[in-house]
Amino acid sequence: MPRLANNRLVKQLQRETESLFYGDTAIYYATPSPNAGLDTYGQPTQAITGTTIPCSFNDKPNMEKWAEYADIQGIAGEIRFESLTPDKGGRFEITKRWDEADTIPHIFEIVGIRQRGVFGYICLLKAVKI
Repeated sequence: MPRLANNRLVKQLQRETESLFYGDTAIYYATPSPNAGLDTYGQPTQAITGTTIPCSFNDKPNMEKWAEYADIQGIAGEIRFESLTPDKGGRFEITKRWDEADTIPHIFEIVGIRQRGVFGYICLLKAVKI
């Protein structure tokens, strides 16, 4: 019985964290699976659809914390979320910051991942040119 109460408490904390701290919105595009198929040029096909998630985007990450996880050259920001499990190489499109729709698409690729336990993940991002 205590384990069930712990699970409920964890879920409640996750909901509260999401509503209080995740004021931005992004679309997550996972890396293509090895058997996703190839395009006409022999390159793996990219996922067309993404998953919209609440998040918190920071364009000024603390680089000292990331030094052991990834090469910090060209870093553009970090993102926190708890809705899904990310893959290195996955991409985020930031669509809303501070409750305002973003008119310029900002696409980022995951170059480092730190697990945050109950409260999700934090990922280091580099900008992607389209």
